[in-house]
Amino acid sequence: MGRIKSGERTLTTAEFDERARRAATVIQGLEVESGDGIALYLRNDIAYFEAAFGAGMLGVYPYLLTGTTCRMRPITC
Repeated sequence: MGRIKSGERTLTTAEFDERARRAATVIQGLEVESGDGIALYLRNDIAYFEAAFGAGMLGVYPYLLTGTTCRMRPITC
């Protein structure tokens, strides 16, 4: 059995799989369908990969939003 490490946090592959399945359950509750895309605004660490793998279990495409790809700008009309 392997391990996944990010910073101070370490998970076994079984723990990671369980957490990804829980993320899939949450994503499924958002009423998305296979082929849909969802935006994930998370740090680039284990939590992102749990959510991304959970989305993949459902056939949903995860898109990572970071501080560099998602900048809040005021809109003037």
